[in-house]
Amino acid sequence: MTKHGRMASSRDELLDLYLDWREGAAAVADAYSTWARAPAGEEGRCFAAYTAALDREEAAARSYADVAAIGERLSQQWGAP
Repeated sequence: MTKHGRMASSRDELLDLYLDWREGAAAVADAYSTWARAPAGEEGRCFAAYTAALDREEAAARSYADVAAIGERLSQQWGAP
């Protein structure tokens, strides 16, 4: 694979990770809303779903940030087009 092919592939991966993170953030907002409106007796279950959504969003954000940092280093090394 050429340098430009690797860069295009990396950009695609970065975009996919960004979209995963944004979807995770939307899921957090939905889970928070559900927890805030939880009927009596359901608060604990809804809170658990909210914290699980937070954990998934955090993992997605970390993956995105890790790949973005690698991309930044590579673009500095290769010279960004």
